[in-house]
Amino acid sequence: ISSYSLIDEVEKQASKHDLKIHVLIQVNIAQEESKHGFKKEEMDDVISYIMNKQHIVLEGLMMMAPDIEPSQTRIYFKETRELLESINQKYHLHLSKLSMGMSQDYKIALEEGSTMVRIGHALFKGWTWCLSFWFIINKKEYGEIELWHLSKKKTVNRLSSTK
Repeated sequence: ISSYSLIDEVEKQASKHDLKIHVLIQVNIAQEESKHGFKKEEMDDVISYIMNKQHIVLEGLMMMAPDIEPSQTRIYFKETRELLESINQKYHLHLSKLSMGMSQDYKIALEEGSTMVRIGHALFKGWTWCLSFWFIINKKEYGEIELWHLSKKKTVNRLSSTK
């Protein structure tokens, strides 16, 4: 979720079907104009807004690091993790999802607490068709990693699991 209008639309559509939609708030932690998401300073208002929605279940945060050297992304991952910890403490929540890191910097993101990374290029270098697919690594407690594939048909298939 990256905007108030999207929050409202998700709530509207979910209410039509009496569904609970689990979401992550997209944080623009580096405040880049080229990226979507809420600023860190807006989190109190956004959290309060989402908590008043009957059909939205907040699961955590997601962010995209700036397009810089992977070694320089750590500060943004750390700041996002600290923001999640702060939100949990302030609002007495137990948000557990932290989606940050992509093919070029996922190892650093995992070191900084990411529970989901978005990779594709690292798996399929040179494969042009992979742009239509999303691959997510879900780092569970104790280091178990699952690789899921979201197909064009919007079905989720488990590809592999490893420790």
